[in-house]
Amino acid sequence: MDHVQQNIKRGHDRFAKYVIPVLVQNGWPAKWQCMAGTEDDKHHGIDYYVNKTPVAARIWDGQPKKHFALRWYNTQRPERLRFELTKLLELWANNHLMPKYTIEAHTYNNRTTIAVCQTHVLATVLAKHHPNLPQFIVNNHDGTYTVFVRVAFDLFPPDAVRMFTG
Repeated sequence: MDHVQQNIKRGHDRFAKYVIPVLVQNGWPAKWQCMAGTEDDKHHGIDYYVNKTPVAARIWDGQPKKHFALRWYNTQRPERLRFELTKLLELWANNHLMPKYTIEAHTYNNRTTIAVCQTHVLATVLAKHHPNLPQFIVNNHDGTYTVFVRVAFDLFPPDAVRMFTG
C-alpha cells in the first residue's frame, strides 16, 4: 500500500473511531458506509453514505480551526486540475450528485471537534468568495506540497455551521 493509500485508510479509521460516535450521540444514524475508491468518491467527492445521505468528510490532527478546508492544488501532479475545490464547484453548478453534508473534524487534547454544513451552502460561499480566500500549505512526505483553501465559518449564514464536541 502506497503512502497516499495509507493516509486515506488512517483517516477513515480515525473518522470511524473519533467522529462517528460523537455524531451518533448527537442523533445521527449509526450506519455509515465508507465509499473510498468508488466512483462516488472519485467523481462526486462522497466519502460516506449515512443511510442514503452522501457525506464528504475530513479529519485533522491538531487544534480545531474555524474554517472548512478544500484541496485546491498539488505540486506532485500539477496537471490534475479537479481537486476538491474545482470538483465541488463543477458539481454544484451543473446540479450533479454531490455530498449533502460536509464534515470537518479535528482531534486535539483527547477531544474531537466537528463542524457540519450543507454542502450546497459551502459551494455557494466558495463561489462567492473564491479566489479571494486565504490558503495554507501542507507538506507531503515526498517533498511536494498541497495547497488548501480556507472557507471561514464567519462567511456562512447564521446557523449554517453546526458544531459538535466529544
